[in-house]
Formats: sequence, structure tokens, C-alpha cells
Amino acid sequence: MITEHTLSNGIRLVIEQQPHFRSVSLGIWVKVGSAYEKKENQGISHLIEHMLFKGTKNRSAKDISGLIARIGDDVNAYTSNEYTCYYGSTLPEFLPELAGLFSDMLTDSVFAEEELIKEKSVVMDEIDMYNDSPEDLVHEKLQEAVWQGHPLSYLISGDKTSVENISRAELVSFYREYYTGSNMILSLAGNAGLSCDEIVDLFEGLFSKIPTGDVHDHELTKPAYQATTLQIDKKIEQLHINMAFEAISALSSERYIAGVFNAAFGGSDNSLLFQNIREEQGLAYSVYSYQNNYLKSGLFHVDITVNPKQAAKVVESVVKMMEQVKKTEFTDEVLDVYKNQIKIDLIMRSEGAKSKMSKNAKDLLYFGTLIPLEEMIQGILSVTGYEVREFAKKYLDIKNASLCIVGKPMKKDIKYIDLLLEA
Repeated sequence: MITEHTLSNGIRLVIEQQPHFRSVSLGIWVKVGSAYEKKENQGISHLIEHMLFKGTKNRSAKDISGLIARIGDDVNAYTSNEYTCYYGSTLPEFLPELAGLFSDMLTDSVFAEEELIKEKSVVMDEIDMYNDSPEDLVHEKLQEAVWQGHPLSYLISGDKTSVENISRAELVSFYREYYTGSNMILSLAGNAGLSCDEIVDLFEGLFSKIPTGDVHDHELTKPAYQATTLQIDKKIEQLHINMAFEAISALSSERYIAGVFNAAFGGSDNSLLFQNIREEQGLAYSVYSYQNNYLKSGLFHVDITVNPKQAAKVVESVVKMMEQVKKTEFTDEVLDVYKNQIKIDLIMRSEGAKSKMSKNAKDLLYFGTLIPLEEMIQGILSVTGYEVREFAKKYLDIKNASLCIVGKPMKKDIKYIDLLLEA
């Protein structure tokens, strides 16, 4: 049973009770991330996420770590482009302590100057780690280029200059502006060991002193897509290639069509891309497609890891397959395989406390209401071969493709790939 509540300060609370579970998951979702930042303070949302674990008026950083270890060690956080999430799973008897910890972090963090200096150093190491990873670099640099100048192009971790220049005063000001009741969602799923009324009373007591504040949804804008190609030289054995197209937002009415198309084109080992490029031609070890969907925009990606000698042939094969799916309609029999993959995945992901907690929060975050699982399954099953073909025709315009290559490609291949995309 799922119930929704609103605390006195505007925090939305969703509870999914599962008495037969033996654990409970709790998440606090704050509507702030890199998409809400400015060029000069990029990375500030991520830095705040780190700092909330570094001490409160009531607990030192070591106290926080000790409590987390004592209640199961499954407490963490992450920052995305459009939200920041603090989450944890534990046993029912420890839920009040977990909720109390989150309340303390959200309301009484001290943001000590000495901790901020240390954490900036940690974040800079994290930035270096991503720059050392071609898998991350090829995606991030492409997104940075196609949405240049828009907050969605900023790295979630920020860059070293912006992180270094963020002062404690700026950090606290940004925190106070966005960490408000109107900007938060509390999601709980599993066996809480308490009734719904008791959970509401517990959370009201713990989180009600967070100020109501303002809603900041209006700050998100649609970025202008700029088709681009770029190459980043890196001394590695393989080439990492990422191709992107402007695509749908998370709220699009085409989201179920997009899901089925992605599964069929490159989203699984049974997809056209994988079967053709890896299994039939043996050209690349890793090849797949994926989506990045945000509230105002989105991208459709194809990611390839390949030996430099095969780069041009692989890109040519991908382009040919894109042209093929724009001309060929999947039969019902073929499409049913991919629909069932998605259906099974949706059902399996819905059977854990943590996944239920996450889904319910994201539903409220993006749609403002809960989307029943059966409605999602029906949306997937209703997709037709004609819709999938039309989706491909609409979004896979090779002339508007963007490409990023990380590694050491051969010059003749770069020229050939450029000509291929232009043609």
C-alpha cells in the first residue's frame, strides 16, 4: 500500500509499506544539482552533498561514520544534474536512528572551514579520477560540447577552478536557498515497523524545522543543442567513441516508444547493434545505446569501445544500421522480445525496498504524481513497430549527430568519419 502525505513545511512524503519485507529504505531527494548552478559555482551541489557527512552540531564526521556502520553501513548519497539524493537501508528497529541522522545532517550541519578545505581536495581527486577514465570522459565532454554554455553542460563535480573558489559563505547560502521543504521529497519503502501515522509523526518531529522556502523548478531551461565533433588525445590502447543525438525529455509522451527503441537498437546483448557489430562482425568488444533524459531535454547515445584500426568500419556500420531502422518496421514478434525484456526488468526492479523507494521519489520528482507499475508496463506493451520506426526517423538524423573520440585515432579514419557524418 502506498500513501502520500505533506509535512507542515511542504516536504512531500511517500510511504510504501511492505510488512513481509525484513528491511526498510529511506531516501531524501532534494531538487538541486548541476543544472541549477552557474558557471562560477559549478560543483557546489556536489560539494554540499560531501559536506553533509562532515559533521553537525551534534555529531562529528567520525560519529556519523560510526552510526552508519552500526545500523548496517548502507547509507550514502549522490548528486545528479537535477537532484541530490541521500539514502539508506537498514532494519526496522534502526529506522528512527537512520531518520534522525538524516535530520541532523540536513538541519544542523556546521560546514566547518577546515573540513571544507579537506573535502575540496577530495573532490579534486575525484575530478582527476573521471578525467583518467575514458568511459566517463567521452560522455562528459560530448555533453559539455553539445550543450555548451548551458548548466546541463557542467560537470556534476565541477571543475578545479570553480571548486577551489567556492567559499564557505557561498556554500551555506546556496544550501539555505535550495535545502527547503518545498524542494524536498521523503520516500520510504519496506517494513518500517511502524504504522503510517507513526511514520508521519516521526518525520514531522524530525524534519519540520527545515524552512518551507521556494520552489525552484522555473530555473530549469531547455538547452540549445549544438551538433559537434571533437577528439581528445589520450595514450590508451582502445578508442572510446560516443555518438549523440538530440532526443526526448523525461516527461515526453514518447518515453515508452524511446524505451522500446533503445532496447531493440542497442540496449541489450540481443539488440541489433550488439548482434551485428560484436557477434556477426567481431569489430568491437563493447557497443551499446542508452538515453539521458532530463526535465527539459535529452540525448540518445551510442557508445563504442574499439581497436583504432576498426574505428571507421564500426562507425560506418552504426550509421548503416541507423538508416536501416528508419526504413524497416519491426514485426510484432520481434518487438515482443524487447518489450518483455523491459517488462521483466521493471517487475524485478520493483521487488526491493530500495528500488521501490527510488521509483516513488523519482515519480514525484519528475511527474508530480506516482505512476503505477501496471501503467508503465501497459505503456511499453502498447508500442508498435510503426511508432518505433517513426521515432528513429525523427531523432536519428545523421546530419545532426555529435561525436566524441577519446584515444589515439588514425588521421585518415577521422577524416573518413567526418565525411561519413556529413554525407
